[in-house]
Amino acid sequence: MAESTALLRIVIDATSKGASKGIGAAKKGLGSLGKLAGGLAVGGLGAVAIGVAGIGATSLSMANQLRESQTSIQAALGTSAEEAKRLGDVALGVFGNNFGASVEDVTGALIEARTQLGEMSDTELKGATESAFRLSDAFGLDVGESLSAVRSLTEEFGLTTGEAFDFITTGMQSGLNASDDFLDTIGEYSNLFAEGGSTADQFFSLMDTGMTSGVLGTDKAADAFKEFQLRFLEGGTAIEDAFASQGESHQEWIDGVSNGSMTTADAFADVIDMLGRMEDPVEANRLGVELMGSQFEDLGLSAITALSLSTSALEDTAGATEALDVKYNTLASGMEGLKRQALVSLAPIGDILLKGINAAMPTIKLAVDWFTTTAVPKIQEFAEAAGRWIAEFVNKARPIVQKFSETWSNTLGPAMVMVRDALSRISAALGTTGSEMTFMDGALWALEAVLKAAVLGLQAFALGAQGVAWAVEKIKEGVDKVAPAIDKLKKKMSGLSIPSWLMPGSPPPLFHALQDITKAVKSVPSFDDAFGMSARSPIAGASGAGQSAMVTPPAPAQAKSGFSIGNITIHANNAEDGKRAGEAFVEALNSRGILAGI
Repeated sequence: MAESTALLRIVIDATSKGASKGIGAAKKGLGSLGKLAGGLAVGGLGAVAIGVAGIGATSLSMANQLRESQTSIQAALGTSAEEAKRLGDVALGVFGNNFGASVEDVTGALIEARTQLGEMSDTELKGATESAFRLSDAFGLDVGESLSAVRSLTEEFGLTTGEAFDFITTGMQSGLNASDDFLDTIGEYSNLFAEGGSTADQFFSLMDTGMTSGVLGTDKAADAFKEFQLRFLEGGTAIEDAFASQGESHQEWIDGVSNGSMTTADAFADVIDMLGRMEDPVEANRLGVELMGSQFEDLGLSAITALSLSTSALEDTAGATEALDVKYNTLASGMEGLKRQALVSLAPIGDILLKGINAAMPTIKLAVDWFTTTAVPKIQEFAEAAGRWIAEFVNKARPIVQKFSETWSNTLGPAMVMVRDALSRISAALGTTGSEMTFMDGALWALEAVLKAAVLGLQAFALGAQGVAWAVEKIKEGVDKVAPAIDKLKKKMSGLSIPSWLMPGSPPPLFHALQDITKAVKSVPSFDDAFGMSARSPIAGASGAGQSAMVTPPAPAQAKSGFSIGNITIHANNAEDGKRAGEAFVEALNSRGILAGI
């Protein structure tokens, strides 16, 4: 922890004190490259600033976790605050050594170890907690159950905590938990074996040889010892006869246990040896049932005689638990360990920050109290007023919405019919079909979407569409009527030649033609009586530029027939006179080239 803290201090000092000076020197020495270096350094300072903020948050989190650990220890163990702080530091050390899933997890294991194993030094408590995690990580054993088994071994056989953990570790590695009963057997039978004078070595040997001989579960072998101990110590005629059949005195054995010259465990071992030496298996089975009851029947002679109390030595198990650390020799575990050590080193910084926050808590509490007592009622009052306003608004808006809905329903359908009809009429007038009609349908759907936004606008659009449709129809009718005349005119115009009298500078031939016509008319007998002709035609250039010449014979009061060409009107009293006048008129026009090309 001290090394990590020192490293952190060095980094912070170098950043705060030497950064500006170092950056300036680099920029001087390197010129343009120095600019780049300076920029990178500024970016580095930004990263450091962010890192410092992150360090603050992380250290504060670690300090808070440590505080929670201490309060949990104090509540669970009933210790003083000072002792809880010391035990909390032990838990933090276990976490820093990469044991447990979190500080909280480690704290729970430490409390369990202290509860199961009683008061011990901080070093022993730390070792016991870490070993419990080793067994959990290596074999999946519950931390509480393994600590309970350790307690049984330490209390009944006088083992140290480390020896008890090595006992369990070796048993797990030897397959003694094949039936998932190893820890239960330790907890249930340790006291019986200890009472029978058995050592931890003998206890382990019995379970180990029992599993090796095919006994299904360590509890079966232990049960055989238990049953023998009960029958041996109780005695009775059957037991005495059984010993007598082998030339032994049961009473002498009991006396040996009483004076300490032998133990029940020694007696059990001697009986197993005696059964193994018997030549008559029937007699051996009878004697075994007498001494061990149904447990002998369950296991059988061969399994019982395979049991031994002397095949294992406790020193053979030494260091087995610490050797489990090989499981953590991986890159992932190593990186996790480094991270945790860094986190633990930040805890003191976080503790300082946490103290500052705690000092500010009275002020924070005042602010919270003000918010609770003053602001919250105002907010509630505003919320209630807003709720009432919303309710009133909804009630008043409901009729408007209903009316709009009815208007929508009543006008949307007819308006769409009008639009469809108008578009169909326009399409028919313009001669659009096929894919164009498909486009029109698509446009119609688009119009429908728009019309949903404004029903009144839709109605106005529909009426306008009707007017457009009517105008298009009328224009089409006019075009249809004029088209034939235009075609004929085009045909006539294509064969016309421009008369010479229309060329620039030509004399006004129409004036001369009118003069000829007048002469012809006057040559007709009885002009005044036969017909009357009025020719009223201003001829530009007749008497000079910008002047007019007017020929106006007197018109009869009544004309029976006549014809008009332009502004010249001829009235005749009879057909024959009219015909001659017309012919003279046409001849006069032709003589001047007016009718040339027509």
